[in-house]
Amino acid sequence: VETQEEDKWFNLEINVQYDDISVPIDKIWKAWTQGKRYVQLKDGSYTSLPESWLEKLGHKLVALGLDPEKPPKKRFENFEAPVLDKILEDIPETTSDGFWDTLREKINDFKEIEQISAPRHLNATLRPYQLQGMSYMNFLREYHFGGILADEMGLGKTIQTLSFLQYMKEKGNKGPNLIIVPTSVLPNREREAQKFVPDMKRLVIYGARRENLFKKIESSELIITTYALLRRDLDELLKFEFNAIILDEAQNIKNPNTITARSVRKMQARFRLCLSGTPIENTLLELWSLFEFLMPGFLGSQASFQKGFVKPIKDGDDDSLGYLKARVKPFILRRTKNKVAKDLPPKVENIYYSALLDDQMELYAALAKKLKEQVLQDVDEKGIGQSQISILDALLKLRQICCHPRLLKLDMPGLHPNLSSGKFEAFKDLVTSIIDDGHKVLVFSQFVQMLHIIRNWLNMVEIPFCYLDGTSKDRFEQVDKFNNTPEIPIFLISLKAGGTGLNLTSADYVIHYDPWWNPAVEDQATDRTHRIGQTRQVFSYKMICENTVEEKILKLQESKKGIADSIIPGQSAWKSLTRSDLEMLFEV
Repeated sequence: VETQEEDKWFNLEINVQYDDISVPIDKIWKAWTQGKRYVQLKDGSYTSLPESWLEKLGHKLVALGLDPEKPPKKRFENFEAPVLDKILEDIPETTSDGFWDTLREKINDFKEIEQISAPRHLNATLRPYQLQGMSYMNFLREYHFGGILADEMGLGKTIQTLSFLQYMKEKGNKGPNLIIVPTSVLPNREREAQKFVPDMKRLVIYGARRENLFKKIESSELIITTYALLRRDLDELLKFEFNAIILDEAQNIKNPNTITARSVRKMQARFRLCLSGTPIENTLLELWSLFEFLMPGFLGSQASFQKGFVKPIKDGDDDSLGYLKARVKPFILRRTKNKVAKDLPPKVENIYYSALLDDQMELYAALAKKLKEQVLQDVDEKGIGQSQISILDALLKLRQICCHPRLLKLDMPGLHPNLSSGKFEAFKDLVTSIIDDGHKVLVFSQFVQMLHIIRNWLNMVEIPFCYLDGTSKDRFEQVDKFNNTPEIPIFLISLKAGGTGLNLTSADYVIHYDPWWNPAVEDQATDRTHRIGQTRQVFSYKMICENTVEEKILKLQESKKGIADSIIPGQSAWKSLTRSDLEMLFEV
């Protein structure tokens, strides 16, 4: 085996030695596939073919998706290293060069991968396994591979990716990096980029008027857009070569024949990465689709993959399954919570941002403007202390729009029953990823009607659940049922009903659908899962609509710890709420 390192491929020369006469593999293979048992040597004599060896090698070629009618090919792309490695297992006395030997070691044992250190300008401290994830991406890039980071939900696939982009920037890898995300997680990814890699120049390509944004790609370092817009903007994006393209929630291209999947495959990039907690949801073809984007040709053509892997594996052929596993193993890194438990704190808390949809935003803006006038007029007439009721009522209405416009009991223009909610869309994606990963999740909301909307959706998509609000008579039956039934992945709980006295340690994820004024109440709810008897880490997500009253309450909670208690009527901390705090809360 010799390496053409600058061209990124390997040459394989196989010869069969008879005493001192060497015969190239092509000649032997030709005789064998024609059904002959002998081959003529240069000196005119005949000798028998090494049949059992040829059969073994032939079977392996079929399982590797190669054509057994032809001898093993001579030229292997860099990413075909695992295939070449498998072929070499059956070839005695091989000689190879140093580059191949090093690569072979790294592919077979991730411990050999060089550990890199976190970039200087990263605004976060990485956990040990996250540093390994970053080093893994560096290994892929160094050898011109693409790969899948398939860590479980909550382990920080985004922060590992952003850290690596920052690392490349600091190492002088110039050029724009493109991250493609589902629409519902766009606000979240933008916030994370802002927080963790503040000195990377960001550009978000989103919204109705995008034509002027494309001009800025060249001078930006981190570009975020959505799968939905990618299809429309493809012609513009094809004009650029990106330093890296990252597909977030890459199962969005699981069907290789969709426009989205075909579009991403056309794009130019020096490094490609997929992020997905569930790279295979239903069929092996989904895996083919991801790899066809990452390293075109790596798993053969779609037809040969169907024939060589999908069908035999379906029919229970363990060899094919073994070869497929060996082939993709170096290019998929997946850690589960249990694997990295020692690196995690007992409770991991995340804020999960979403954005209002356009119609929802218009409704919010109109209502906020109207309420702000009413509330400030009240305050000017009666003072803050006497205006508690009207302040709380106004804030309640805005919070309801954030959750879902359907919660509003109002007659006003722009409010019609089929308005949808940006947060609810984001929630569905978040919850689906958690359940697909095989976890159990508690969902808290203060609005019973919101729980009903979620309940209707769960019924529609046929996900079994438990349910508890203030009127439930079967509290403990529901709790036991949830704790003892592995098939029920989700428990909907009204915060007032479920904050205390429930032991729900079978769940390891918690979603607070709407923020509670008082963080102590939220903590108490999260701690339902984190009690004695809970041996796993708990991940909690607090869902916040950006640029709304929800995010502003969060800011107030941080700036005035006591304020949280103040917004609960009858508590003396109301005194610390000022007129300018109120103006800020109702601002649009």
